[in-house]
Amino acid sequence: FKTLINFLIRSLKRIQDFSNSTTYWHYRDPSFCYATGIDGMHPYVRKLLLAMGFAVVMDVYWVWPHKHLASSGEWGLGELPPDCPGLAQDRLDDMVVLVKDCQKALFHQGKNFTGHFGSAPASSAQR
Repeated sequence: FKTLINFLIRSLKRIQDFSNSTTYWHYRDPSFCYATGIDGMHPYVRKLLLAMGFAVVMDVYWVWPHKHLASSGEWGLGELPPDCPGLAQDRLDDMVVLVKDCQKALFHQGKNFTGHFGSAPASSAQR
C-alpha cells in the first residue's frame, strides 16, 4: 500500500505539471506493475484509480482524462463513461491533496495505520 501511495503522489504531481512529458501509464510499465500488483492489478487498486478519476483507454493506457484527452478533441473520449470524475477540472488538485494526506497519516501512524485519515476528530477516528 505504501508503494502505491508513493507512486500515486509522484505520478499525480507529474501529471499536474504536465510539461509535455509522458504522464500516462502503460499497463505493463514495470513501475506501474510494481505499485499496482506484481501478479496483475489488484481489483481494489483498479477501483481506487477509477474512483480517483483515472481512465483506462484501449485496455492499455491509464490516463487522467482532463489532462490527456480533453484537449485532444474526440480521440479517446468515447471510451470514457460520461460521469468519469477525471474529466472535472479541479479533480486532479483534489486528489493530490487527498493522497498527500494519506501519505502523511501512513508515515505518522506507521503499523497502526488503519486507512482512516484527514480532518476527522480524533475521538471519531478511534471508534
